[in-house]
Amino acid sequence: MLFCSKKDAEGLDYSYGYFGGHLLLRSTGRKRGTRSREKEEKSRFKSYDKIITGEAVSQSGLFTVHQVREKTYFELPFDLLGDEFLIISRISGFVKGLNFGGAGMKSRPQQVIRFLRHQDQVHMRSVSYNSVASEDDPVYRSVRNNNFEPVISSFAIACFNPDSSALVIDVTDLFTKDVPMIGALSEDQRKEFQIGSLDTKRSFISQTRAFPENVEVRHVLTYSGKNLPDNGLTGTLSIEMNQSIIRLPEQPWPVRMYDPRVAYFSIQQADYGVNEQRAAKRQYITRWRLEPTDPVAYARGELVEPVKPIVYYIDPATPKKWVPWLIQGINDWQKAFEAAGFKNAIRAEKHRSMIRIGVRKMCAIPSSGISQLILKMPGDRMCMIHAQVRSLKVIFSGITMS
Repeated sequence: MLFCSKKDAEGLDYSYGYFGGHLLLRSTGRKRGTRSREKEEKSRFKSYDKIITGEAVSQSGLFTVHQVREKTYFELPFDLLGDEFLIISRISGFVKGLNFGGAGMKSRPQQVIRFLRHQDQVHMRSVSYNSVASEDDPVYRSVRNNNFEPVISSFAIACFNPDSSALVIDVTDLFTKDVPMIGALSEDQRKEFQIGSLDTKRSFISQTRAFPENVEVRHVLTYSGKNLPDNGLTGTLSIEMNQSIIRLPEQPWPVRMYDPRVAYFSIQQADYGVNEQRAAKRQYITRWRLEPTDPVAYARGELVEPVKPIVYYIDPATPKKWVPWLIQGINDWQKAFEAAGFKNAIRAEKHRSMIRIGVRKMCAIPSSGISQLILKMPGDRMCMIHAQVRSLKVIFSGITMS
């Protein structure tokens, strides 16, 4: 009996031969050239230790963030590629006369992004939920094709981590160049302040923090202008930004229709999947994800505690004499939640160093997606709600008071 080696159309090695007039096949169970292709791919990139050197300051969290001198790297696991992230852009270093609201105000509407690999590049793409349809509906493909996701930024793959489970990209330019989606100034502000250009030499990343469900990046953007809101003689406008990159839950929270008789924040969508011969406008409320710890007792009408309560943390810049009264004002809302079947559903606490939002501090978003919040002072009374746009679940909010 003689066996010969061959390779099938999929590249799988097998051997064949004849014995007793019968054709016998025997597979080796591996593709020929797999190792050589892996080596060839890795050879196109630098080794991990050449990029993430001994000087690197690394933080593990949602994904690993490396700071190597003036460069910042994201180490993105392959299983996160394609997942959706909420990115929230807020002004953390404010300039007098810049706009209404002060430090902590968002400079852009909330955005949803995803990272996708394309050959030797990673693209950051913007995801829109303004027009929707059920994935089970044939029209879903048309909605996707007519709402094509724009490529916001492209990053060359620098290297792979040692066990080849993640790729590494240099994201420094994303936070030091003029990227409109996460920028500090609107088009109207650029015209009003006669902004010339962004100076990349005076723009830099000042701080990064990685948490289990979010990554925070603090960076300074420096512009030149002729009619600036403050320090006009310098011809320079520097604004500190905080970017919150938050992983969206895999299982969306059920939506609830908006009723104009009840005051709720809401989001409007065009739904192409309904049986109305048109793109129907749908308006949904944004709401907290309060789930009972004991669903059976909750169904009996008993008061139960939520799995994750709503917790507000008071800004450390708040005058001390006001703190007890602000805490009491938040805690007074417990009666309203008791009417909905929850006890201890909402409370306020003094600021804690480990839970910090990206105004002057940074915030660790709990794994449930319920936010840990901060009450920001001073300014005019205002509430910012950031919701998961797929299911309108509140991720976190901030309240500004005067």
